[in-house]
Amino acid sequence: MQFTPQQLAGAQRYGSNTRIGNWLEDCKLKETKIAEFCEAKDSGRLTMANRNAKMMACSQEVALTSGTTIKFGNTIALAHGPSGGMLANDCWEEMVLGQEEYLVSVGSSSVPVARNTFTVEPVAARLKEAIAYEDGEGLSYGQPFHLKCNDALGKGDLYLASAQHTPHRGSRITNHQAVFMSSVCDNNAVWIFHHVSDMGIKTGATRLLSLGEAVPSNTPVVMLHRATGQSLYCDDSVSESTEFGLEYEVCANSSKAPNKCESLVAEAKGTMTASTNVRAELAANQWMVAMA
Repeated sequence: MQFTPQQLAGAQRYGSNTRIGNWLEDCKLKETKIAEFCEAKDSGRLTMANRNAKMMACSQEVALTSGTTIKFGNTIALAHGPSGGMLANDCWEEMVLGQEEYLVSVGSSSVPVARNTFTVEPVAARLKEAIAYEDGEGLSYGQPFHLKCNDALGKGDLYLASAQHTPHRGSRITNHQAVFMSSVCDNNAVWIFHHVSDMGIKTGATRLLSLGEAVPSNTPVVMLHRATGQSLYCDDSVSESTEFGLEYEVCANSSKAPNKCESLVAEAKGTMTASTNVRAELAANQWMVAMA
């Protein structure tokens, strides 16, 4: 508080009952501050109250759907092996102010709660997919889908999305292609699961042959962003501070083995083609769909 010259000059010379300087202004200012605080408290606009409500909503325990294969309408979690955490969101924190794109990270908790569980949904009808799917139908490798945030958050329909990297748009730390939650359900919110093969140079062949098979739970998969061709990625050496503690950054970045073993020879022999000659993604791109 700023003191007037009269207050400073008379601080040690007057008794407690003597009113000096702008005493009435000080009293009215104090009364106004108390009134504003009470109004904000009654209307739920206090910063601490908002934060407590957010933490309570995010920490609600959620039951995962039971089963061995994924179906549309299921509630799932995405576990990341190298970091030991789960894909999570903070639908209150915008990555860039005013763009309504909210933070996505990998949290250290392995308990399914509202912020780290998602609902698998078919691609929106207005996107005019060749085949329309409904809730209850099985999800297959190579089949497009949306991931929607849990309804328990009370933030409406927000979808896991990504967008083409530009000089002005990227992840906050590594500046790779950003991944975020968005209310816009368009092609940027469409994802695809791909099979993970442990057969080395035959990765592409096994992936091609697995198209149409049901996606199993608790099995490593690669989650591909259809619009840009980049895979969901998390590096356990890149962490960022959030309101939930230290978590790992999530972005879209296909991290693959550095070589193609005998690719030219195999293509010359006809044992490999452009559609099957695929390098395997590294562990940072591999996720497991957790179900009960």
